[in-house]
Amino acid sequence: MARMVGVALETSLVRAAYRDGGRVVFVEHAWDSLAPERVVDTLSSEIENVQSILLSIGLGFLEVAKPELPAMADADRRRVLLRDADRYFPLEGALAVASGRPGAFAFATDGGQLQRWIRAFEEWAPIRGVIAAPDAIASVISTSGGFVVDAGTDEQGLLQLANGDVRDVRRIPVRVWNAMQENAVAIPSAGSESAPGKYASALGALKLANAPLETMLLDASLEEELRSARTRRQWMSYAFAALALFAIGFAASGRRDATLRATQHTADSLQAIAAPGLAANAQLAQLEEEATILAARSGTASDPLHVLAVISESLPRDAFVQRLEWDGREWRLDGSVNQAATVVPRLDSAHIFANVRVLGASTRFRDGARMRESFSIALQVKGDSVAKR
Repeated sequence: MARMVGVALETSLVRAAYRDGGRVVFVEHAWDSLAPERVVDTLSSEIENVQSILLSIGLGFLEVAKPELPAMADADRRRVLLRDADRYFPLEGALAVASGRPGAFAFATDGGQLQRWIRAFEEWAPIRGVIAAPDAIASVISTSGGFVVDAGTDEQGLLQLANGDVRDVRRIPVRVWNAMQENAVAIPSAGSESAPGKYASALGALKLANAPLETMLLDASLEEELRSARTRRQWMSYAFAALALFAIGFAASGRRDATLRATQHTADSLQAIAAPGLAANAQLAQLEEEATILAARSGTASDPLHVLAVISESLPRDAFVQRLEWDGREWRLDGSVNQAATVVPRLDSAHIFANVRVLGASTRFRDGARMRESFSIALQVKGDSVAKR
């Protein structure tokens, strides 16, 4: 029977998990990340009939950031992170990133190194997805708390989970870790199979096989390759489904009972093969419907450029804005002006703004020969709200 295998790549170990009938089998081997071909040869000789592979990249190979970005589509968030990678990650050269949801952690790894690993494992079976280990672990651990995870050489990894979400993730030098008083434990048993916690990353990769590509750890070229592969699988699933229906119809034409039973068995097998593609297509249809809804709610009032224009027109001519932020729900302005008391009424008079309020007391200071006053103000756009998936 064709198998899908989850493979967790840690700094010095490779851990694999796959289903064999009604049980889950676990495999662990040492490896050299600079020469992945050797461990691929070992795994391919040990695990047979592999249909596809899900890679989970360990924390030791990841850089972690929590970028402050406005609400936007997952694909746009990845493009921003790839374009401005040097602002968020201390890596040079090509990167692969997992962008995460708004306000969540983002992960990056060396794109060239990831490409080499993928090409090596593709000699064994096609790669179906690449997941950042913290996301993979969070998908199969329901317990909240702090957990010790694998990290780099002479490092300790710390993963804080709450209700299946990653609340904190850090790589900590061992010498620092030994001096800390972190209340962290080893990962408990993972998944419904009560598997050993050290295999949570490999099991999580299997669970996220059909996750949106925008949330996986990929660069632009890898994302395009996997998207094309998903499309091919969907069309193959449609072909198998059509063949299954034809086989059922042919069997129903009055052939003998033995022929009907054999054909029904063939149809059941084909439907099982087609199930992943049909599920992925249903998920794609749901995402397209959500995108249509989000596009429909976008109006002139919520257009950031329009909002910026109205703010500029409403502020006094002597105002100087030092900081302007938008979190997808509320705008915040910080700056200085000759008379701070005039700012709120002027903004409040703009027809598109609501809940205009002062966030902090104004302070006076001398700017050359003039006296200036600081302001910190929050406001919302009428009818605007944060789009939630």
